[in-house]
Amino acid sequence: MKSLYLRSGLALLCGAILSACGGSDGSLQLSGSISGLTKPGLVLQNEGNGDTVTVDITTNASSFQFGKLLEVDDYFKVTIKNSPVGATCVPSANEGKANVYNAYYIVITCTADPRWLGGTVSNLKGEGLIMSNGSDTIAVPAGAVSFTFPRQIGDGSSYGIRVFQQPAGQQCTLPTTGTGTGIGTIGSSNLTDAAVVTCVDTPST
Repeated sequence: MKSLYLRSGLALLCGAILSACGGSDGSLQLSGSISGLTKPGLVLQNEGNGDTVTVDITTNASSFQFGKLLEVDDYFKVTIKNSPVGATCVPSANEGKANVYNAYYIVITCTADPRWLGGTVSNLKGEGLIMSNGSDTIAVPAGAVSFTFPRQIGDGSSYGIRVFQQPAGQQCTLPTTGTGTGIGTIGSSNLTDAAVVTCVDTPST
């Protein structure tokens, strides 16, 4: 008898949970979280019923919810219908039969597409030139006419290229205005001429 009461109590509890979350009357709202989204254009689709949602980053870039409600055991599969330009988004925990334990916990992870950053060099005769972009550095050998930093940066990232160390017997500089200053924001392609480095011989003492 005690066991019967226990089972009945558990059944009522489960029913209450489903009712509170809308599961018993078919009002489960498919939703989840988003991380790393900085660009517009993300469109998600539930392949289970064809519903789509466009994520508006001006109002909320960290979560989403579909408009069409699901019933318990409705099949869902959330996919990326359209990724933002310059970024890649990947879903996880995104497929199954809807219930109160999985309909609200889909995760979308977005990362900016990687780009190569570098510059050009003229008249480099000496050894020892080191260029930097933040904490990323590269040693440029004598005679080199270009350089590319070893670490890629994400689409839309700001950069600031500087001469970290001068070469032996020379002074290398970047222009302060115009193109090639080494300061800016990388776009939708690799940028290998972001800095225009010109080296001149220093007077002998």
